[in-house]
Amino acid sequence: MAEPAEVRLPGGNLGGAIRAGDTVHRAAGPWTPAVHALLGYLAPRLPHIPRVLGFDARGREVLSYLPGQVTADGPAVLSLACVRGTSAVLAIAYGVKPVAGQQELVLHFDQRRVMFVVKPDAIKAGKMVEASAKAGPALLASIRSSTSIEADYAGTKLGPFPAPPPALGQAFARRCGPLI
Repeated sequence: MAEPAEVRLPGGNLGGAIRAGDTVHRAAGPWTPAVHALLGYLAPRLPHIPRVLGFDARGREVLSYLPGQVTADGPAVLSLACVRGTSAVLAIAYGVKPVAGQQELVLHFDQRRVMFVVKPDAIKAGKMVEASAKAGPALLASIRSSTSIEADYAGTKLGPFPAPPPALGQAFARRCGPLI
């Protein structure tokens, strides 16, 4: 049986990666065992985690391929985090070009609209924006029960992204709840 053709994938910090059929091959480094351990831990707990398949004959790591959307600057990703010692939820929009003077990152949890305030010092290297909002009961309920999340920043749309699985959304809300 012939090997699948290799197709170069965009992005990557080590010269990129290639796709061969339903696998991704990329250069391994000293961090690779730790990354493989993390992926192995997450895979049975969360959907859409690439599976570690080993190494190829050239010493590159081999992972399962997950289809998805990639922007010109890399993947469009939105992440949320609780800010310890405050009553805030931090939203980080990766793959978004910061715009001077734009102080609002609007998140849509299904139909509920929540405005996050962009911190002027939280615009990182022209490729991501950080913003925060009060971690009130309404926001936490939205995170816990939404089926999709979208973001809008200076006319750039991110998403829709599937909301976290219910158990993860509930755990996030429980963890942020005591901060209020």
